[in-house]
Amino acid sequence: MSFLVRWEMCCGDVFIHYEYFYPVSRRGSLKYEGYSQIVSVVDMSLPEVLYEVPKPFVVERGPYSLRVTPGIDDDFRWPYSRPHDPTGNLLATYRTLASGIALGESRGPDGRTWWFVLMDGASRPLGIRGYQGAWEYAPPGRSYLGWMSRDALEEITHSPRNLDTYRYWRRR
Repeated sequence: MSFLVRWEMCCGDVFIHYEYFYPVSRRGSLKYEGYSQIVSVVDMSLPEVLYEVPKPFVVERGPYSLRVTPGIDDDFRWPYSRPHDPTGNLLATYRTLASGIALGESRGPDGRTWWFVLMDGASRPLGIRGYQGAWEYAPPGRSYLGWMSRDALEEITHSPRNLDTYRYWRRR
């Protein structure tokens, strides 16, 4: 049996962390090891359409933005934000050839198709919006959930390195 742990920090941190654990048998004992850490944002909007099978992709041209909501919204106020915190729905930026899987989609206010994506932890972002709005470097090995416009994403036939879609994502 595998399980998922969900944890949040405190004091107005907007990030939710998910970590998968799976059983490993070693020398007659059973232990659990963490598989991957996924980071999301409190109250992130979910897709209108969920895909039956995730779509692997790469970023064709970067830097490319991962956002908290579908569409570009420079007036977006983050949960728990204070009046002097920065606004805007930009969560992270990724370089060319960063990879991920699309889990669903929605139409943005601009009419474009936006994919709800999980970025591969091996495709470390150039920068992330950190605690209380400051820009910082992403710790290694974290996968981020968010929204990317379909425009600069190219579907690929293989799953990204750390996102084994056939093992960890199930058909409905």
